[in-house]
Amino acid sequence: MECDCQNYPSQALQPKGYVTIQKVLKTIVVDFGEVPVYGKYNKTITEDIGNKETVTYGINEASDVPPIYQSFKFNQMGGVVSPKSTLKLKIYYSPALPHRKDISTFMVSISIHGTIKVICKGLSIAPVLRASCRELSFVTWPQGGTRKKRLEVQNVSKVPAEFQIDCDRMPEIFKVEPKDGIIQPNKHIFITITYLPTKPGIFSEQIFLLVLACEPLTFELIGLHGGGPVDEKQINLKSYNYYFDIKVGYGVYFRPVVRATEKKIVPPVYLNSPFIDFGRIDPTDDSTTYKTFYVKNTLPGYIDVTWPKDKNIFTVKPRRIQIPPGYSVLLQCWFEPNKEYAMFSKTITGQIDWKMVYDDPAPLNYYVPMNLTLTVQGNTYPEGEYPIGRIEIIPKAVKFAPCLPGALSHQNFKIRNDGHMTAMFRLIAPEDRLRFGDAHLTELLHGQLHNRTQQAKEDLTTFAYEV
Repeated sequence: MECDCQNYPSQALQPKGYVTIQKVLKTIVVDFGEVPVYGKYNKTITEDIGNKETVTYGINEASDVPPIYQSFKFNQMGGVVSPKSTLKLKIYYSPALPHRKDISTFMVSISIHGTIKVICKGLSIAPVLRASCRELSFVTWPQGGTRKKRLEVQNVSKVPAEFQIDCDRMPEIFKVEPKDGIIQPNKHIFITITYLPTKPGIFSEQIFLLVLACEPLTFELIGLHGGGPVDEKQINLKSYNYYFDIKVGYGVYFRPVVRATEKKIVPPVYLNSPFIDFGRIDPTDDSTTYKTFYVKNTLPGYIDVTWPKDKNIFTVKPRRIQIPPGYSVLLQCWFEPNKEYAMFSKTITGQIDWKMVYDDPAPLNYYVPMNLTLTVQGNTYPEGEYPIGRIEIIPKAVKFAPCLPGALSHQNFKIRNDGHMTAMFRLIAPEDRLRFGDAHLTELLHGQLHNRTQQAKEDLTTFAYEV
């Protein structure tokens, strides 16, 4: 027989954190073992307490786990057990942080009889990836050179890794295959990079391999295309030496949104805002539609910023501009849609040609360009006639790992489009920081928590997504 699951009288419940001094009848350890993060798992405990009359019970947490990081929950925190019935409880485990060992202690206080101690524990696991290299360089000329290379990515974890590659910044120069897929546990895949230069010059791009609950993998692609045969061994490719905190992992991925006011180390070149949302535009209106932004040069020398030349829905003007050291220059991004009832989005990459003024000139020294990325979007739907989007956020609550005062903590989450049409989204944040894009099937987004206080504190912030 099972317990009577009627509601437990509220007056018998004990305050959270209060444990009655009773005899501990038994200690039960509920071990969920290793389970994938963001799932929901349950186990049932059944205990014959040998009661000959009706008894009540209440459950209290006896560990010091902050509520925001509590991963275990009972199906009910109190109830009544009929005579000669068994106490049956269901425990749910919902790990919200990857690679975290969760453990909590609960005290089940049974009237008259005593207390049962329940220890719940589990380990959340997530994908762990390793790459054969983080930088690929190509040296070519019209009649020769290596134009295709491969890199290996291994999944060294016990769970599958569903990935997508953010690589559409310079698709006409670097072609990446595949762009998405699944890496099974303890397996590997090969990613092929094809270099397709159309004119002499040096080009660079960063591509990101994104996996839910895993730090982004960053790959630097560098291509040099000369007018004649080039000896690759005699070439010295000089990349800008970023500081370590914005050179690896999440730091690289968040580099475009770093603001000088937030960092002790000022980025060499940055945009005041890497995102522009034009909103709704009437394509039949002849009035011009553009928005302004600025580029700041903090290097000691001049830089040349070049934006794509091709005529498209979104264009940056002027296309090429030189910025003196320490100066900012205003630019315009134009939105010229070509049809109604449509959504448009694009990531525009500007190439920055730079040179350190104190370096000795050498004929075979090549400075690898830096990149600026500007994400823009807009739509031409009439007022009140937007398509209805069906968006799901996984997980529904994004929890950041604890961090020291003044430090950063990172986490990512997934937006999945369950509808039949492309859905455009925009993050409505408490601060003036917008993040938007278009979700065709799945979009992985990454969050950064900056604890600006000098004391330990919990923070709960609610964001909204406008679809």
